[in-house]
Amino acid sequence: MNFQRMQKIEEYQIYLDRAFTAAKKNAARLKQKKPKLKGSEARGKHAQYMEIERCKEVIDNLTTNLRSVHEKFPGLDALPPFYNTLARITMRYNYTKKALGAIHWAEKQCREVGKKIIIDVKRARSFEEIQKIRKQFYGRISSIMKQIKDAFAIIEESRRVMKTWPDIKTEVRTIAIGGYPNVGKSSLLKALTTAKPDIQAYAFTTKSLNIGYMEQEPKVYQIVDTPGTFDRDIEKMNNVEKQAYAVLQHIAEKIVYIFDPSESCGYEVEQQLLLAKRIENNFKKPIFFIANKVDLDTAKLQLIKKQYPEVIELSLKTKKGIEEVKKRITKELK
Repeated sequence: MNFQRMQKIEEYQIYLDRAFTAAKKNAARLKQKKPKLKGSEARGKHAQYMEIERCKEVIDNLTTNLRSVHEKFPGLDALPPFYNTLARITMRYNYTKKALGAIHWAEKQCREVGKKIIIDVKRARSFEEIQKIRKQFYGRISSIMKQIKDAFAIIEESRRVMKTWPDIKTEVRTIAIGGYPNVGKSSLLKALTTAKPDIQAYAFTTKSLNIGYMEQEPKVYQIVDTPGTFDRDIEKMNNVEKQAYAVLQHIAEKIVYIFDPSESCGYEVEQQLLLAKRIENNFKKPIFFIANKVDLDTAKLQLIKKQYPEVIELSLKTKKGIEEVKKRITKELK
């Protein structure tokens, strides 16, 4: 799913101004078509007609915009489990639902006010009374919109968060790559797929989820580079770590865990083993292990092999082990 094209939510006053401006322009167009009227009664009828059309334009414009806000915003409870989890952990979920409900309430209130005002205008007996009704109408509409001003702000806040969400294809078989920063997760993704992640020789390069697609006829596999060490409560994770957590929890069918036995990543093998065990325990998914950078010093490779005898030895520099990794990814995912 792609949330990049969601419409921006404006402040309440902007929607009011748009509605009033549209009504003013519509009234000007109608005046140009004004017939030659004779008699006070005819002029009175025309004034009523003009005011009714002005009110209709305000209500139509305003309710169209309000309906667009709550109808085009994704239904949070109807999101796939992965995105529903993202919604709950990255934004103010319940506040957003209440805000959308407030927008829907305001739309109905505006329509009711519009119906009543049209009746009042039809009953008016003078220009002065019509002008008084208009003033009351504008005041009521403005009051309704002001009551929900915070709702617009909350929905816009959530929209901005949703724009940062990854475009995960929930229907495609997905493999997640895990491990400490700078062990070679993004480099492996690049080697397996056509993705072009930003790869630098320092930790925490990955500022968003990197996604690529590996074709192994007749299947296509979605490979996700998941940053984060998952060693703290989810409430304390940053936005990208929360996204990675949700991928591992809901989307990944298998996890590829990468060790760096050379420790050039900046983390001791003992720490990397603890993270591997933590991921195994937290996510309960099929997982296999890779020892990357075996072209470098591998003095601690035996520590890894002692705990995970079937670990694949990999060198992205020499391409050693790449085909074996592909086989292990697709094994039992036919």
